[in-house]
Amino acid sequence: MKKQFVIICIFFMMFIVGFSGCFESTDDSDEENNGQVTNVTMTMQEYAEDQKLDTDYNSYYTQYQESIDEGDTLYIQGNISIINYDLARNQTNITICEQVGYTAYCETFRFEGNITNDFKKDDEIIITVTIKHVVFTDDGFDYDMEIFEEQWANESYFNSQVDIFSDYQNGFKPMPSNLIEKSP
Repeated sequence: MKKQFVIICIFFMMFIVGFSGCFESTDDSDEENNGQVTNVTMTMQEYAEDQKLDTDYNSYYTQYQESIDEGDTLYIQGNISIINYDLARNQTNITICEQVGYTAYCETFRFEGNITNDFKKDDEIIITVTIKHVVFTDDGFDYDMEIFEEQWANESYFNSQVDIFSDYQNGFKPMPSNLIEKSP
């Protein structure tokens, strides 16, 4: 029952982020990816709409980005909507929201340490991450996910950190603070 609720929560959080979409590639090549690393820049809306999710809430959870693959570099750009420091976890939580019509595309990113002196609400930022593909099974539940390499520790950490009652404990570790910078 706990696993089902966790999956429902994860699915709901990812559902809020989006479904299908578009992207702007910063790769100067006109060739298909063909196993080569690609650099992609996305707004919050593009990132959310590029995400694909599938689960039966009982035995599997699949989440991936449609236009990028493992090893690709993703640049997420947007303005800080919310920023706060969590002393108990020694992490800074930064939420980027992009309002398009009646839809708000929001995602909270967690960074190591207190970086609230370096960033403030409304700052235009770029977060640089690498896409990682992980597949594992826990208690009969199959996970197949594309995530940020910088927030992945291992399966044990993921399972020990998932807390169905806390958005802050989503199974992923905070990312290094050098991955975020103000837009030029």
